[in-house]
Amino acid sequence: MAARNLVNLNAVDKGYGSRSVLRDVTLGVSAGDRVGIVGRNGDGKSTLLRLIAGAETPERSSAPVTWPRRPWPKATSSTAGRQCALP
Repeated sequence: MAARNLVNLNAVDKGYGSRSVLRDVTLGVSAGDRVGIVGRNGDGKSTLLRLIAGAETPERSSAPVTWPRRPWPKATSSTAGRQCALP
């Protein structure tokens, strides 16, 4: 039986003004997974964490961002990076 993902992002786009930061991003994180987010300044690392934490919504997604259970309170933009630890 396949593990159920704790977080699902499907074909997510996010940008600010005319600048596209994330384009067609798909991510699934299961319990016990270890994930590293690496990139240059401005490549969308913090934006990705804010999307995962629910502090921001994608401009486009083929499916809603889902969390089977969310043990932390809804994050704000300023706390998303600190609250984005998954069990």
